[in-house]
Amino acid sequence: MLFLYQIYGAMDRVKEKNFSKPGYVGNSPLFIYSLFYLSGIIFGNSQSYDSHLYLYFSVLFIIITLTVYYFNFYKRVSNLDVFLKLMLGATLFVAGNFNISQSPYAKKNLYSNLLKKEGLTDVRLVVKSDIKINRNYSTSHCFSPEFNEGVLLYLDKKAKSNNFEIGDTIITQIRLREISNPNGSSFDRKGYYMKMRVFSQGYLREGYFTIVKPKGKTAALQLKSKMAHFIKELRESAGNQEWADMIIAITTGDKSYLDRESKDAFISSGTMHLMAVSGLHAGFLFIFISFILSFMGNRLLPKILRSIAIISTLWLYCAIAGFSPSSLRAVIMISMLTIYRLIGRSPLSLNSLCASALLITLFSPESLYEPGFQLSYIAFLSILFINPKIDNLVRSENKIVKWFWGLISISIACQIGTSLISISLFGFFPLYFLIANILLMPLSAIVIYICCCAAILWLSGFGYNLLFKALEFTSKTIYYIAARVESLPYSKIDADINSGYRLIIIALILVLFVDFGLERSRKRYICAGLIINALIVYLLS
Repeated sequence: MLFLYQIYGAMDRVKEKNFSKPGYVGNSPLFIYSLFYLSGIIFGNSQSYDSHLYLYFSVLFIIITLTVYYFNFYKRVSNLDVFLKLMLGATLFVAGNFNISQSPYAKKNLYSNLLKKEGLTDVRLVVKSDIKINRNYSTSHCFSPEFNEGVLLYLDKKAKSNNFEIGDTIITQIRLREISNPNGSSFDRKGYYMKMRVFSQGYLREGYFTIVKPKGKTAALQLKSKMAHFIKELRESAGNQEWADMIIAITTGDKSYLDRESKDAFISSGTMHLMAVSGLHAGFLFIFISFILSFMGNRLLPKILRSIAIISTLWLYCAIAGFSPSSLRAVIMISMLTIYRLIGRSPLSLNSLCASALLITLFSPESLYEPGFQLSYIAFLSILFINPKIDNLVRSENKIVKWFWGLISISIACQIGTSLISISLFGFFPLYFLIANILLMPLSAIVIYICCCAAILWLSGFGYNLLFKALEFTSKTIYYIAARVESLPYSKIDADINSGYRLIIIALILVLFVDFGLERSRKRYICAGLIINALIVYLLS
């Protein structure tokens, strides 16, 4: 059971003794403070205030807090602890509000300065992603430091893509136009790129640009360049077949190489999470490294060295995945887990989860609005609150039965928690998600392990071609299973959940799986009322 939990949540407890008690949330002080801070981000995303206003509020809260604390020495102030916690929460709310207001990715700051330029525009563009070669053209994401926004660059087929590397600067005159949504497609392409501050696209012709190489590459740029070369060789050795693009998606989270048919197969089978580097991938890697280094023993010095090796490798993998919110969440939590184990303390999973959310949104407050961030955290909360109730339905001392039921219970719990967001994104519910996850999760672990070994051998310069063959066989098996599950009758159920219906379902999930200290009889009445309410709303809609 521990194995499963490390895969999904990167923590060391599935069944904590005190978990089901009503005071569990109260034992995680960061939980309420995280809610204050995240609420500030939500409130401040579309509001525009003078930055000095936030400073005035912060100073006011500090003065009030110090004044009350000072008078407490002369006359005992009742409920002082509650007051201090409220002041801290209010300060965090203002901090979240201020943080998102200063972010260039805030809703109110999503406008283009480049598009204000008419005709040909002189611009310097820094290459931020490797060149993706298609049949008729190549594409790359670039960034304009002068205008602080991105550009989707289309390259002339005659232009040699080998000349472009991540970190290069392109100096050119280019005509830019606004990114638009394709005709007949439900995908909001414009909104997708807008959230990344990419508002415009342009066509770069051969002979109309100059490439300036950086004088010295940082470690991050060198890592990205190495990864781009590895991906290029993998795709070339595969003859640009679908299986190579699938390997890239599973191991790095980059789904831009995948065609629409492959994406649909994984979305419809409920296994698209395999292509988002998260707790699943970090857990696989954590277990793999821990197993390899287990020979070092459990004395203090070997434990320290093993912990350093695990944390360093995971952060390196997080960098390869582009520091996506889901990978950051997983790596931060596993790092905490490793440190807690090293110093002999038992970690609080909810506290660690909140700490990771605070760290990510502190440096990148707009991450709160990314689907990957939301799905990752809701999945972990589902493991914390929903999974224990489902797991307790089947009790067995048989290790195989426990392992198999643990896999099923965690899959069901995650699907319950994330279904509201996934239905909102895709408009349907995958009916056979359980079958697909049971079959594909072990295979995705094999892909990650083989790919890591292949990358190491590739850096050494020999012996990796055989591993490429193993990757081809495994990835084709993965695609075959996903496609077969998608082709089953009623593989997906079309669903459209409005906001009112969504709130009722959320309330039902909370009452069913979170322990509020309610008696069973009361819970049954509340659940029955919510179900009847949901049916009425559905019929009226």
